[in-house]
Amino acid sequence: MRKKIGLKNVVVAMLVLIVGFCINVSSETKVHAASIQCPMPINEVFPDYGLANAVKRHLGKQSVTDLISQRELDGVQRLNGNNCNIKCIKGIQYLTNLKQLYLSYNQISDISMLTSLTQIELLSLMQNKLKDIDPLVNLTKLRYLYVGNNQLRDLWALEGLENLEYVEAEEQICVNNPIVYKPKLVIPNTIKDMIGKPITPNFISDNGEYVNTVVVWELPMYKTEVSYKFKEILNIGKDHVLFSGVVIQPLELETSADEKGTSINQALPESNLAEALKKGLRKQDSTEARPQNELDKAKEFRDANRGNAMFMQLKKSLFM
Repeated sequence: MRKKIGLKNVVVAMLVLIVGFCINVSSETKVHAASIQCPMPINEVFPDYGLANAVKRHLGKQSVTDLISQRELDGVQRLNGNNCNIKCIKGIQYLTNLKQLYLSYNQISDISMLTSLTQIELLSLMQNKLKDIDPLVNLTKLRYLYVGNNQLRDLWALEGLENLEYVEAEEQICVNNPIVYKPKLVIPNTIKDMIGKPITPNFISDNGEYVNTVVVWELPMYKTEVSYKFKEILNIGKDHVLFSGVVIQPLELETSADEKGTSINQALPESNLAEALKKGLRKQDSTEARPQNELDKAKEFRDANRGNAMFMQLKKSLFM
């Protein structure tokens, strides 16, 4: 009997030690992942000056070099960083109890640091440089989201956020990488709905057409850009969300070897003519390649020996 009791006590003691060890490891892991270990200057926790300044104001500090502790950060439930010229939100992950975060009218392009802020209920990110909002996929307590005036092409990350009551996602401005102009231009439609299906444009510039998920233009003359607009109602959470904006496609002229230009020294081997043309074009270096349009800008070209006739002859031989 005594042996059984002794064995039972040993087992209980071992279980207590194991549970205690697991709790301690879990606690240490959590601290390591989302907390600062000791008081640090605000601008070391938040390297972006705009964000550091917003935290300073909220905590009533005198300077961004003042020390802050994790305990102080844990007490922050609302932070206003609107219009603070914020580019980077590194450090925001330490505000683990945030419920309302305002970061509109900044220059933010990366919001990956928001992934762990699962207590957030209101998030304002209007008029930034966001190309995607994928890091919000696990913010299941989110109720109000403002992401208008960004560069979003889809809102798929919000599909599983059932507590969303209001989403503002209008007036996206999406700019494609430049492509070479062609008389017949075809580009894919990159705007998608909640299941990945392309959203049909509601307006296409320059009499373009939408054919089988691509946008087509017949352009007899060169244009610097074409565009198409979109507007669609999406069912997200508890809201019917208006997702709208424009896609801009910049166009470039293909540059041939001849159009890349000729240096002034190559154009005018005679040093006096080269120097005269260089002055006429207001250039410092006569070896720099110059296209035809810059030659046309020369307002004065006089040479004591050959005058304007030489210039016209040269222009014909090089560019015509």
